[in-house]
Amino acid sequence: MIIITMILLADVFFLTSSADIVGGNNEKVTVKVPTIQCGTCKKNITKALKNLDGVISVQVDLKDKTTTVTYDDTKTNLEAIENAITSAGYDANDKKADPAAYKNLDDCCKLPDDRK
Repeated sequence: MIIITMILLADVFFLTSSADIVGGNNEKVTVKVPTIQCGTCKKNITKALKNLDGVISVQVDLKDKTTTVTYDDTKTNLEAIENAITSAGYDANDKKADPAAYKNLDDCCKLPDDRK
């Protein structure tokens, strides 16, 4: 009985979202990422955003070429999110990708005219 109770409590703890833990300062924003091409792009953007303090969740939609980010607005903001994406080598809304980061992307992540 004690083990079952502990398992149930663990499930409740892990099912509690980061948003519940952080509090009521959560915001959600959708960023246009028109230069994404593939699953590697999705992985790169997700990794860059997950490294940004305050980001709670990231959802990259390859079809719509958007990234939806839930974040704690006391720790980060839209500008920082856009900067993380551009620093990873991708356009974000009206901000252009960092040229050096773009150059270092795998060929599959580059626009068709820029591939080797």
